[in-house]
Amino acid sequence: MVAGYWVNQDGLLIQYGTAKAYPELGGDYLAYAETRVAEVYVPYASTTWGQTSGVPVQYPGIALFSSNSTPYGTSSASIISETLQFPMQVVASPSTATLTQTQIWVDRVEYEQLITAVTGSTGTATGLGSIGLVVWNGASNLYQQVTPGGATAWLGAGFSTATLTNSNKWTFWPVGYTTAMTVFPGTAVTGGTWGGVMPLISNAITSATLASPANPTGLPTWAYIGAWGAGGNGQYSGTSAAGLGKLRIFYNVFGNISN
Repeated sequence: MVAGYWVNQDGLLIQYGTAKAYPELGGDYLAYAETRVAEVYVPYASTTWGQTSGVPVQYPGIALFSSNSTPYGTSSASIISETLQFPMQVVASPSTATLTQTQIWVDRVEYEQLITAVTGSTGTATGLGSIGLVVWNGASNLYQQVTPGGATAWLGAGFSTATLTNSNKWTFWPVGYTTAMTVFPGTAVTGGTWGGVMPLISNAITSATLASPANPTGLPTWAYIGAWGAGGNGQYSGTSAAGLGKLRIFYNVFGNISN
């Protein structure tokens, strides 16, 4: 049986054939009080979970961890989880105490290295380039990076292969009155740009079918999480290639309870 993917009218990535057997790598769950946690594994290379009869955790386009390999559409998309839908900010942050639409607050972001990164015998990657968000653009039939923020919404630069050794962990928080994230421990790595109140996205994908009282702008209300390698085409490939990380985003939603 063949394995493959197609995109439906809602922008959802749908599996068919043997691709349905691939384990899901992401999820969203309730933590304490109103806090939610979006959590996703980030495989750098072709990875299998289980015994000798185990199954790959990713389809090949993403398992190669290449910015040039995607399941569908454009090379600007590198989707990790096929079911995790991270909420988008569809209205600007209000300047008064009247909250007519819901707002999204990102409390902190964590990234930890579970398996040391190894470029591999044929790999060209020099590290983890960035982690961000991608949305489906039905008008052009491709995935594209969310703006602003793009590929650096959650993680920025500095994650070299030498830095990505197992047991390393970083935590990022919002800084002052900006959305840039600071990091602990203080190393050369940089956090994303979406800390605190998330910015209003600016992707020109407005559609009358998306507009509603809860979403007057008609902008996409969710996006997939994507990861991109650094160096060359960003591939960790070959028989010796390895690497596995985990991303956690702690966030909450506040505002208009009627939505």
